[in-house]
Amino acid sequence: MTRVSATFLAVGLALCPTAASAAPDGVRAYGRRMEALFVRMDANRDGRLDLHEVRGHPYLERRLLRRDSPGFLRMEHLRGPASAPSGQRLQRRFR
Repeated sequence: MTRVSATFLAVGLALCPTAASAAPDGVRAYGRRMEALFVRMDANRDGRLDLHEVRGHPYLERRLLRRDSPGFLRMEHLRGPASAPSGQRLQRRFR
């Protein structure tokens, strides 16, 4: 899988978490792909992705540039969506 297609997958699953939660095997496969992408992108092997390591991946760049971002991404930031929707508005919408 190329970096571009993995990033599009990440964006797609982030925007549509119900698609990932509908199939538990799909969530596990997504997690494995995201771990592999993270390892490939972590050029200095420090366990986090800095802005220079995510250049060319607009979704990841935007995540790093958010106000609440610590300035890097760790593997837990790229993990698949939780089984339940997150955020109060989203939870109300699914109820």
